[in-house]
Amino acid sequence: SEPPAFEVLRSLKKLKKRFIASNRGDYSAVFMSGSGSTIVGIGSPDPPAFVYDDDDYKDV
Repeated sequence: SEPPAFEVLRSLKKLKKRFIASNRGDYSAVFMSGSGSTIVGIGSPDPPAFVYDDDDYKDV
């Protein structure tokens, strides 16, 4: 479930919100995987542009 993970790692919640905000219709759903801290977007095979531009995600 997302809420417990978001309490422990607030950066995950921030990442999900950024993912949704940058969506522009590319993804029909954005969610965290059930077993771990992976944010998934269903739709486009490409990640949002901010992933390439933000140093926080350079190793993703």
